[in-house]
Amino acid sequence: MKLSTVAVLLVSLAGLTACEPERDPSTTTPAAPESRPAAGADESSDTGATPPQTVALVVKTRTNPFFEAMERGAREAADARSLEFVIKAATRESAAEQQRVIVDQLIDDDVAAIVIAPLDTAALLPALAHAQRAGIVLINVDDRLDAALLHDAGVAPIPFVGVDNVEGAYRGATYLAANHPSRRRRARTKAAIIEGIPATANSRQRKRGAERAFAEHRHIELVAIEIGNWRIDDGHAATQRLLRAHADLGIIYCANDMMALGAVRALAEAGNDKVLVGGYDGIDEARAAVRAGTLAVTVDQQAAIQGRRGVELAAAALADAAVPSETFVEVALITATSSP
Repeated sequence: MKLSTVAVLLVSLAGLTACEPERDPSTTTPAAPESRPAAGADESSDTGATPPQTVALVVKTRTNPFFEAMERGAREAADARSLEFVIKAATRESAAEQQRVIVDQLIDDDVAAIVIAPLDTAALLPALAHAQRAGIVLINVDDRLDAALLHDAGVAPIPFVGVDNVEGAYRGATYLAANHPSRRRRARTKAAIIEGIPATANSRQRKRGAERAFAEHRHIELVAIEIGNWRIDDGHAATQRLLRAHADLGIIYCANDMMALGAVRALAEAGNDKVLVGGYDGIDEARAAVRAGTLAVTVDQQAAIQGRRGVELAAAALADAAVPSETFVEVALITATSSP
């Protein structure tokens, strides 16, 4: 890690901390009328025009740039199809009950479709069942809803758009293991994983992928797994704990870029440029850190494409077209040699 670039990165990270002012959790973009009304919409008007359908994107939070990219893709798809677009978000990634309230409000607002990146399947079950009874189209993006819980609650299968998180994390952690100097010296090095919120599918899957990658490299010893809750500050604190417990740590793999940026900051503060750090999401700030040499790799899961595809499938379902049960978006490694 290059310490000469730290000052620049710390300035950019300041705007991403969890302490930033809360932003307006929803915006609406009117569009031209569509031929099919939103669920429950009043089709009558003085001119006889049909009101535009509304598609809502519900994300986990708007403090993570990943979801800003998802919003851009979703908004582009809605605009291209003359759909009214609304975005809603919880204030933080642990506010599962707040996300349920958001879905209930969207049902009351008579939206035609909801594209959702869920925080917690169990918390959302009543709202999802209510939405289906109201005839609202549901599309699942990013973190996959638990199919068994949906079935047990009588919720019909919901089409999914996302990435293979196990494979993405496996590729990212493999890059760290393969490029650590200890491999060339045939020496062992210690590695750690910082996971997100353990209850979420994405966190579990990415941890599993990283564990598999490290297990396949004899020179890597996985010595610790810390919890970072998807946040910069928590990733920073987790890294400080790791450095106190393992002064000779060589690799830290983080389940998202926010935690990875927190790890980079902690290492800079400690004057430690010997640890390779990897992230996941491919946000702009992480790409800048890769270019600067303070982050070794991030996994781009193409959030904009996920958002765009989610709205495209919602529009297709509204037009009574068949949609696939699952759609996978390819991930890509962003490294110093991949022109991030």
